[in-house]
Amino acid sequence: PPLLTMITGGQPEIQYAILKHLEVLLPRPAAQGIFDDEYRQFFVRYNEPPHIKHMKVGLLPWISNPSNSKEIAVELGEYVTDVDAELSKRAIAAMGSIAMRVPTVATDMTVQIVELVDLDISYVRAEAIINMASIVRVFPDMKAVIVPCLSRCLRRIEDSEARAAVVWMIGEFGEEIIEAPYMLEPLIDSYDDDLRPCMKLQLLVAAMKLFFKRPPEMQHM
Repeated sequence: PPLLTMITGGQPEIQYAILKHLEVLLPRPAAQGIFDDEYRQFFVRYNEPPHIKHMKVGLLPWISNPSNSKEIAVELGEYVTDVDAELSKRAIAAMGSIAMRVPTVATDMTVQIVELVDLDISYVRAEAIINMASIVRVFPDMKAVIVPCLSRCLRRIEDSEARAAVVWMIGEFGEEIIEAPYMLEPLIDSYDDDLRPCMKLQLLVAAMKLFFKRPPEMQHM
């Protein structure tokens, strides 16, 4: 209780010191469940400095459980369109972490993250796609939610890391995406132009995986 009192009403310097300690303590097994009923104390307040907001959002996944995750997700959804781009990206990353840590809400969280791809904010789309790739690595069954949106993801993003994540998913689940080879084709055509190393590596791996799944379409590529 004294820690919570200082987090909510203390000076930013004290808040920061406590949050840094909690950053170390909360991942430990002994700390599991200790703040389950007090999760709202970690919600962001409008008058807090950015570095305090960022740290609070980063701690929310560690105090998430099946009973409070949905409320936390709703709160994180409010931060996604914040003018602070870093807070927005951290909120999406926190949603992705909750999806991977709390299996009972994984589907709901994944659907919420997939919906962010349609927002007209480039860094939100990029962060959402990167987290989609992380989720589907942990829960391959989530491909049913994620795969249908990959085509529009590739068309709408410019961030190299996010594009590389989409290419990885195309290679991984290409047998279920009818147009998969033709999604890679324009990227292969521009291979020598201005592709970043992370994109080139994922493209090579995806083309190889897809070749073993659909050799006739992929042979030339």
